Amino acid sequence: TDGGGNFSSDDVIVVISQGTYWAAMPTEQYHLIILGDISVAHDTLEPGFDEIGVFDGDLLVGTVVYSGEPGQQILAWADDETTEEVDGFIEGHIITFKVYDLSESMVMQPVNAEYIDYSDWNTDGVFSSEYISGVNLVIYTNELSDGWSWTGFPILPENPITAEEFFGSVLDDVIIVKSQESGSMVNIEDTWVGGNFIINNIDGYIIKMTANIAFTHPDQYSIDPSVVLEMDSSWNWINYYGLGSPDAVLAFGDVLEDLIVAESRDGALLDTPWGLINGIGNMVFTEGYLVKLSSGGSLTWPNGSARSGSVLS
Repeated sequence: TDGGGNFSSDDVIVVISQGTYWAAMPTEQYHLIILGDISVAHDTLEPGFDEIGVFDGDLLVGTVVYSGEPGQQILAWADDETTEEVDGFIEGHIITFKVYDLSESMVMQPVNAEYIDYSDWNTDGVFSSEYISGVNLVIYTNELSDGWSWTGFPILPENPITAEEFFGSVLDDVIIVKSQESGSMVNIEDTWVGGNFIINNIDGYIIKMTANIAFTHPDQYSIDPSVVLEMDSSWNWINYYGLGSPDAVLAFGDVLEDLIVAESRDGALLDTPWGLINGIGNMVFTEGYLVKLSSGGSLTWPNGSARSGSVLS
């Protein structure tokens, strides 16, 4: 340019266009998804750069570059029935989300979706071209509070991991980890004892910490919420890995006839001379529950199936 800021014919203007990491295939119809709050532990998403993808299993069906504003829309496209290949979501399949962090060149998963109960929005957590859904997204980390807690870990690394390995980055803050089946991991004279048991994604654990902590692992995967829990008579330490936050009465519906008591840290669900009393309230993802049955039984948490779809949130 000259002193007046004018370009000469010899000047070259370079425009850099940033392509997207994901690209979905538009089809005939879509499931409209409205984004609410996006929460990432220890980090933030970069508006205009990071991306949010909607998936049916491993298939990308919708994506958007994150704007940073609530109310952003993602169009999740349905399968095109005029083609042989599956190129969109299948009605009734579970919705999952992933986030692409451009600065780290990394896909962050799993992402926990908290469905927004509003007007005629659907909160089942499953795909349908007839639905509108709103979601708050939380990119998952393990969070443990100071003192005692009952906790499960339904989101774990792909390969088996021992308790000592799983808590490795926060061992200085661990007092004890109790497992129903495998004993306890405890520090005795600066040596960890009993930490060789494998962390199970359906179990509940009783844990005591010296501080509030959060930690994560690479390549984490969430248990399928439709996985069936096989429970014994007497006590079972389990965690809630189903969809939404259903009332405990509905969540334990499969075993209510044999249920003696289901305990959470906040209260208990049990039959009494005054009827069934729900001191648990609503179920909470990852929380641990101590459940006693009069005889063994199978329990399936709400997971988007016909049995539970009407009450998920």
